[in-house]
Amino acid sequence: MKNKLIYIITTLIIISISARIIYINVNKESIKAENIAKGDIAEIGDNFFDSSDELMNGYSVKILSSEIVKADDYLKKYGHSVDEQFYDDLSYYYIVRVSVRNKNNSYVGEKGINFQRWYIEGSDYILRIEDYAYSLANSIEGNSLSISLREDSEMEFELPFYVFSESHSYNKLKNDFSNLVITDYPVKIKMSLN
Repeated sequence: MKNKLIYIITTLIIISISARIIYINVNKESIKAENIAKGDIAEIGDNFFDSSDELMNGYSVKILSSEIVKADDYLKKYGHSVDEQFYDDLSYYYIVRVSVRNKNNSYVGEKGINFQRWYIEGSDYILRIEDYAYSLANSIEGNSLSISLREDSEMEFELPFYVFSESHSYNKLKNDFSNLVITDYPVKIKMSLN
């Protein structure tokens, strides 16, 4: 009798857990994605990455150009070499030039955009901004990856994303369909680089 009771309770627990897992997966909130064509303007709105207090609302972004360049050639342009980098197998940079506009975000000097959260998403890879190369290409006080523009102002930035030769070949990146992701939630805004 005792074994029968344990069997019934165990079966009920398993059924309850299974029903809960199925319910959550069926009713899950799907991520909405907004795809922006190259050259079009993306309005960031109330979207963010990790927390809603990032406050990028009021900013817009436009991709001006994108290209893949050899890391050594890129760094030589600024009087440096790839040997000064922290990474041994750095071979290319995926350079994305953007224009960022603060239309009406009043949190000037407090909150804005953190480029460190932005990334390039491809078919099977994610590329992140390399802060050393960023500091060479952009004349921002303190070389900060976080910016906060005055209201109704616009500024251009050069965003170098590092590419390692062992994991990404030049031909693969050049022929792949890549997107610059500028927000993740509740709407994932992806801007086409091709």
